[in-house]
Amino acid sequence: MIDYRKDWLLWLVIAALFVAAIIIYPHLPEQVPGHWNLEGEVDRYVSKEFGAFLGPVLALAVYLLLVVTPRVDPKGGNFPKYGRAWHVFRWLMVLFFGVLSGVTWATALGYQIKIGKVVGSLVALLFIVLGNYLPKIQYKNYTFGIRTPWTLDNEEVWRKTHRWTGKFLVTGGLVGLVAVLLNEKVGFFVLLAGILIPLLGSLVYSYLTYQRLKS
Repeated sequence: MIDYRKDWLLWLVIAALFVAAIIIYPHLPEQVPGHWNLEGEVDRYVSKEFGAFLGPVLALAVYLLLVVTPRVDPKGGNFPKYGRAWHVFRWLMVLFFGVLSGVTWATALGYQIKIGKVVGSLVALLFIVLGNYLPKIQYKNYTFGIRTPWTLDNEEVWRKTHRWTGKFLVTGGLVGLVAVLLNEKVGFFVLLAGILIPLLGSLVYSYLTYQRLKS
């Protein structure tokens, strides 16, 4: 199985998030921004307890979920074959929630944050990195990767589909990143399309590839 002792630096990051939340908690107002609309305006507030600790708790919860996943997946023994991909994914998720926590705290303290650009850029970078590592996810597991009936049935379909989807996720993420930096509102929809088209397209691509290999 995966040696999670190598995650010691990641444990420190999660611990640092909780320490930061404890330190900043007394300085937060009673109501903390909890949601922003497409205009980048706060349209919902949450309690200071919720706003201070939600990000660190989510970072820890997602990390623990990713630790447990290989142990409950019937094909969990394949996870060590993924090399750095699974390790990078754990880092991505923890850092994602960490940055969101920082943005929430900064906004609550009165700093002017371009929330659309920050979150949009984070999501774009997340899928750029995921797209880059997707072709490295080897056949097969029931948790991680493009799991369609056709990829799970045929190793060649799995390999081709992950390569195709990864390439277009990177492309969609890059286009979405540029669009978000140029215009937050329009960029949101460009980024959404850049993510959904490859993911939905992977269903069609895996089916067509499977049929072509069968014929």
